[in-house]
Amino acid sequence: MSENDAAATNGSATAAEGEGEGGLGDAITDAFAALATADPAEHEFDELQYIDGVDDVDADAKGDAKRSLPFSSIHAPPEDFKSVNRRCFIPSQPIRCTITKYERTSTSHLLNPYLYVIECQHGSFQWTIRRRYKHFSSLHKSLRLFRTAMRLPFGTRHHKLRRKTYMERKGAEQPTIPRMPKRGDSMLTEDELPERMKQLEDYLNAVLRSRLYRNHHDMLDFLEVSQWSFVHELGIKGKEGLVRKRVGSKQGNRGPVYCGLCFKCRKCAANCFALWRKRWLIVKDTYVAYVRPRDGTLHSVMLMDNGWDVNRGILGSDTAKSLTIVNSSRNLLVSCWTKRKAKEWMDALKLSLETYGRQFVDANRYESFAPVRDCSCRARWYVDGSDYMRDVADAMEAAREEIFITDWWLSPEIFLKRPALDSQYWRLDQILLRKAKQGVKVYVMLYKEVEMALGINSFYSKQKLMQHDNIKVMRHPDHASSAVLFWAHHEKLVVVDQNYGFVGGIDLCYGRWDDHFHRLVDQGSVGDLERSGHFQTAAVTSSTPAGSQLPLTLLALAQGTNLVTIGTVSGQSDNPRADAAAPSVDMVDAALAREDSEPEKADEDGEIARKGETPPMQRRKLLRNMVRMREVASVWSHELADRGRRHLHRSEDETGGEDGPASSEDHAVSETVTKSEAAPVMAAVAAAEAGMLDEVDARRVKKLKAKLWVGKDYANFIVKDFAVDSPFTDQVDRASVPRMPWHDIATGVTGSAARDVARHFIQRWNAIKVEKLRYNPAYEFLLPKGYQTCDSIPEVLTTPSFKTKCQIVRSASQWSAGIKDTEDSIQQAYIDLISRAKHYIYMENQFFISLCGINADVNNRVCEALFQRILRAHKEGAKFRVYVIIPLLPGFEGQVGTAGGTAIQAITHWNYSSICRGQYSLLSRLTDRGVADPTQYICFHGLRTHSELGGKPVTELIYVHSKLMIVDDDSVICGSANINDRSLLGNRDSEVCMVVEDLEFEEGVMNGEPVQVGRYAGSMRRHLFKEHLGLLETPDESVDVRDATSDDFYKSVWLKFSSKNTDVFEKVFRCIPTDSVKSFVQLQEYQREVPLALSYPSRAKDMLKDVRGHLVDLPLAFLESENLTPDLGTKESMVPTYMWT
Repeated sequence: MSENDAAATNGSATAAEGEGEGGLGDAITDAFAALATADPAEHEFDELQYIDGVDDVDADAKGDAKRSLPFSSIHAPPEDFKSVNRRCFIPSQPIRCTITKYERTSTSHLLNPYLYVIECQHGSFQWTIRRRYKHFSSLHKSLRLFRTAMRLPFGTRHHKLRRKTYMERKGAEQPTIPRMPKRGDSMLTEDELPERMKQLEDYLNAVLRSRLYRNHHDMLDFLEVSQWSFVHELGIKGKEGLVRKRVGSKQGNRGPVYCGLCFKCRKCAANCFALWRKRWLIVKDTYVAYVRPRDGTLHSVMLMDNGWDVNRGILGSDTAKSLTIVNSSRNLLVSCWTKRKAKEWMDALKLSLETYGRQFVDANRYESFAPVRDCSCRARWYVDGSDYMRDVADAMEAAREEIFITDWWLSPEIFLKRPALDSQYWRLDQILLRKAKQGVKVYVMLYKEVEMALGINSFYSKQKLMQHDNIKVMRHPDHASSAVLFWAHHEKLVVVDQNYGFVGGIDLCYGRWDDHFHRLVDQGSVGDLERSGHFQTAAVTSSTPAGSQLPLTLLALAQGTNLVTIGTVSGQSDNPRADAAAPSVDMVDAALAREDSEPEKADEDGEIARKGETPPMQRRKLLRNMVRMREVASVWSHELADRGRRHLHRSEDETGGEDGPASSEDHAVSETVTKSEAAPVMAAVAAAEAGMLDEVDARRVKKLKAKLWVGKDYANFIVKDFAVDSPFTDQVDRASVPRMPWHDIATGVTGSAARDVARHFIQRWNAIKVEKLRYNPAYEFLLPKGYQTCDSIPEVLTTPSFKTKCQIVRSASQWSAGIKDTEDSIQQAYIDLISRAKHYIYMENQFFISLCGINADVNNRVCEALFQRILRAHKEGAKFRVYVIIPLLPGFEGQVGTAGGTAIQAITHWNYSSICRGQYSLLSRLTDRGVADPTQYICFHGLRTHSELGGKPVTELIYVHSKLMIVDDDSVICGSANINDRSLLGNRDSEVCMVVEDLEFEEGVMNGEPVQVGRYAGSMRRHLFKEHLGLLETPDESVDVRDATSDDFYKSVWLKFSSKNTDVFEKVFRCIPTDSVKSFVQLQEYQREVPLALSYPSRAKDMLKDVRGHLVDLPLAFLESENLTPDLGTKESMVPTYMWT
């Protein structure tokens, strides 16, 4: 042992004894002696010592040790870069360094002419650093000082903590620091350099074998590592290190005011007057971030995008040692200590760009921020909200790291799986709270509404959700400060662990959950249905003004009386359902009369019942009836389950379930129960309440009582708009107001496309944080995952998926995403897909506002693209079809023709102006260009359904909220964007859609000819056709939906079914909109007439049997004689036109 090491050992021992009385002086003496001891006679190379018994991590490394840090480690509380608690390396993984070569720069570095290139490896990560001899020497001195200082019992809290850690390790074998060579590089010859490289390499590896020293902040700086370095899902281990960042550089290249005479003045002012701060800069595969060292907090994330640029030197920044990094969101000006360092940063940024970031920097299709993902993308489709919310719930339940949610409206109390029974397990706020307690980070962005215009109350949603520190909610925009009054964040996204992405039109809010049954009534149980009885006023719907008293004839009263059902259980028979049938009123009256007229008789044993007691015979009958009730209840509960499976099983023989997943039994048990089935159901419910059923039967019966739509979720927003207070209190009277069914569509994706969805969310989140919460440490910046791990995503969803290529497109601008240039890639995708269509286009959308030609009101080009494509087909004489489905009425509270219906009429005006009214409408333009019958090419439809409420037929429109286009059974665009300027121009509402193109194909038919059709697009289109034509509930082998182009289907099925349904609905309900009403005067006369559903319910029910599915014609002549724009003086007339379009 050398004298130096002996002194160090003695110093350590003395320091340990210094805890007692009188040891401090000796410890200080030994410490300074250790620092001053040096033997000039020792040969620096020969006496470099290696340590036996050190804390060697190589020996602890196991074959199954983790090769990277978990992604959740980035969410650990930040630590000061000099903190002893900072841990950056992978446990049980060695760090190996190899000096591969050197570079000589004697002209500029006389004392340290050699620059050593060091290749480092830790786990699966490799990186390169460059260091001179002076850097090794500085590190060595720092570690020696650290070791010595740990022996001194200073009184500071920080030192005590560091010394405590050191002393805890002292009980084990203490590592000894290998001594550095004492002779500088300037005194070496070329022949001695290989030996010097070997000595420095051994020194570095020996030090790194000690856990005590490798976590020292100077060692971490030397190796250029941080807690973000070895997280595999963050991407590569890029270059890291300290730089100086100019304050305010995010606002561009603004600085002090210069005299303008010369560049030297500008350079001098930048160096002397600008404020600079030390930051730890990190280069990853597709982004750059920097951290504030004094507290370890992430302070900015710059994503590589189409505005990315990096410049160095005089032309690019203020000094030759500076870099200017630019993207679409901000500018970053950093300064290095040497020109060599600046060049290294420049090279690292270029390498990252060329290797990984080029996909976001180069121009992508449709000028989107995201490229086309040709592989590792499994896509799913969801028709209506039930399956969508079920998969969202399952994905959230499987979350391990992060959950991202952004919605136009979010209702915390919404149930994602139904019926909920007595459990809150699948309620949205409870799911998020449960995952937050498990350590999952939840980030939610909500649209901050203008409270005077909307009642969605995002503040309530935020307060309700933030019940845990791991749940963060931000609302945007602040209308006054941002001057954004009319535009909204309209996108609907859910991302789980940046692996599973959900994109579509379905908000996680009230009224959105639905399935293909599109039920109008949900009163919870048959008992509730019976107690509601018949009503004397008409049901309040979108076609019937609230509170209108329609005259009822004596026949209607009589028929209403006969609808009353008495739920009794009759005697035994071979058919339980026949036993359970309800008797007629006359039969019941006759039976009661006979019982009243019969004298009191003794039973078989001669007993006579006393007053107040149950007669013996009655007791026996009661027991027999109870047994019978139990049998009926059990049989009926099983029958309900079987019926649910029959109705909800959706599959095709040739594709093995291509039409989507079969819904669970839970979806079927609460479907509307007919009057003839009321008695056995009531018997089953009573038996369950009496505890007479086993657990399985009781659960089935329990579902009969459960409501699918609880409280405010049962909604008809045309009758009454939403209000979020008292969420479990009904907003409308279920006994008189049918709910408005909700038809919607969404997509799900895994793989790289899901990472793109997450990247968009992260960009928005970080932009809002900079704008609103920059200095709030509780809201951290988010980091995107890398794209190298997309192939190893576990499968947690059971819905069928398809191999596709996907691209995320969006409408985004400065106010919505913090980017300088407006992106309208959604509109470009629509136009391109329409122009490339060969056979058909199928569209579902909430709006259809897009004028043809150049006009002053509407600027999007979707309608023009449709016009050009149809005109081309007409000139070529080719079969080409366009199907368009939109809501029959816009979704605003109010009644058409009343003062409260101004908003409905305004949107209706623009829809009809785009379709058929005015010189810029699609049908008018086609007619003007020689297309005599445009319906040969394009048709417009809505959706409507019917049910029974209080014993009478009732109808309501199905609100179409989808944002979907399918082309040729091989391409789909689906998301949140409506067909209007608000969604498509890019600088208005923020939107996200996904373009999906099939990579798996099967045999199909187009216009009678065999073709290859995509499995994803084709199965979605066929499922939608079956739902709208009623073929999911009542399959008909004579109807073939495979060929969407042929006359046999288009005319003989699609148009025929729609026309027939429209005719029946108008005759039975006199519903609006209708072609029979062309003015407000006619509307009043039309609504005064008593509909057949009220005057002759039995006849109406017979006529409704002819309705197949939900498809109806869109009445293009409705109110065509009226000007539907807002009248002067109304509040709607004060709103700019572009708010409606």
